[in-house]
Amino acid sequence: MNRSNQLIIDRVRHFRRFETPFFLKCVEEITFYNTKEELSSVTYILDTFRPSLHIFDSNGQQLEFYGSSDREDNEGLKIKIDFPKERPISYGDFRTIRLEFVQEVNPLELKQTFTRIPLNETASFYVFLELPENYVFSRLHYGILDKNNEDVENVKLAIKKGDSFLNISSKAIKNTANLYIIFEYEIRGTLSGWYNMGWFFGLISAISTPLLYLYNPKGAIGIATSAGFVISYLFIIKGWLFTKNMDKALINLDSWYRRLIWLIFLEIAALTLHYNIFINHE
Repeated sequence: MNRSNQLIIDRVRHFRRFETPFFLKCVEEITFYNTKEELSSVTYILDTFRPSLHIFDSNGQQLEFYGSSDREDNEGLKIKIDFPKERPISYGDFRTIRLEFVQEVNPLELKQTFTRIPLNETASFYVFLELPENYVFSRLHYGILDKNNEDVENVKLAIKKGDSFLNISSKAIKNTANLYIIFEYEIRGTLSGWYNMGWFFGLISAISTPLLYLYNPKGAIGIATSAGFVISYLFIIKGWLFTKNMDKALINLDSWYRRLIWLIFLEIAALTLHYNIFINHE
């Protein structure tokens, strides 16, 4: 937040895109209004460190910024943003800057994620969340807390939720606060079905491989080949979901996948060894 009385924050818009429930690409648009003389820079306070932060002017030009030694308080991280010499903020002008950064989230609980959005003292704010295509977000919870983590009352929020987005907007915020949005999520059925199918095939293979070998030891090569195909399927499905950054959402099944792969591999090694030592030389 800017501490100078000269610059007023007229509006803040937050755009956050969930790439996964645990990783977001974020954009904050801040509109200033200059009430006094021309300015070539602005001091702004970040509520927290912003990974991969880039700042852009309203015309798309990237702006230089650096830590400010002018510290009036201990709230957040204070930075100074320089505007191009040919584009200062004149008296009576509005100017919008755009902050781009990323945010990583540690899940609160299994199948639950959240995002925290800082709310400055502003005339209005707008939040647009784009939800990940491979997940279904449900059971939305939200609330506004002040710096003492107490509920902020008398703030009317306008909320609109679709299958792939969430809009939240409100009028004036008189004090600095945080908007918390919590979702419960699950993977879309078409994707989880593939993972469950791998789990099913792996379990059947782990049980049937030693039983088939006991029933027909001379068929060891065919049995081992079938089990090998199952391991390949497990690796392919796991790798495919990993490339979609979905392995965290399936962390319980993921650990069982690894156990199944190792179990089937050991079964193949054991029956191959037994076959070569005892059966193949009969």
